[in-house]
Amino acid sequence: MKSKTLFALIIVLIVVACGVYFTHEYLKRISHQATIKTESIARPDFSFDILNRKIEIKDKASGKLIQEIALNQWIDATITVKDAVIFSDDINFDGYKDLAIISDTPADNGYGYSYYFYSPLTNKFLPEKNLAGLSSPTFDAKSKTISTYNSGGCAGADFEENIYSFADGKYVLTTIKEGACCGLDDRDAKLEVKVSELKNGKMEAARIDPCPTQ
Repeated sequence: MKSKTLFALIIVLIVVACGVYFTHEYLKRISHQATIKTESIARPDFSFDILNRKIEIKDKASGKLIQEIALNQWIDATITVKDAVIFSDDINFDGYKDLAIISDTPADNGYGYSYYFYSPLTNKFLPEKNLAGLSSPTFDAKSKTISTYNSGGCAGADFEENIYSFADGKYVLTTIKEGACCGLDDRDAKLEVKVSELKNGKMEAARIDPCPTQ
């Protein structure tokens, strides 16, 4: 009886071991296939030029014109491609680099930009309405955010910073910082940074921060 029980136990162990082995091999094969599929996706590359107040987007390899995006009428005609185009970041994390086109050139702030997401289905860049006219945008891939800065005067002591966060496939304004940190003309001025945050779909006052050290 004991030998039969031992034999049955050995059979069960063999079956379990075989199941673990074949499951491991199957998952490894699927993972390998997924890696091959991902690596085989063609990553398009583009060149950019400005002609007749339009950004010309061409396939870098063939030189074929892919798309034209008109510059806003108030953009200086002498603007260079280096200042007009940002093509270095995959801001929606789909594996393709996206595009930012200059939208404003204010005298007292950094350039404003509007973002365009690359669509592999159409091989074109599509405007993202939630990311239009952003002042001095800075993209952070680690936190999945885009921060903007807009000086309100007084050598930057009065300012506004906005943070757009990426979630569920889109960017949403989640934080607004309004700095009233000048106070040069009013000794009784209350120097502070008002911080508002998105809560339950609404922007609400969150806290008061001290002004940054000058």
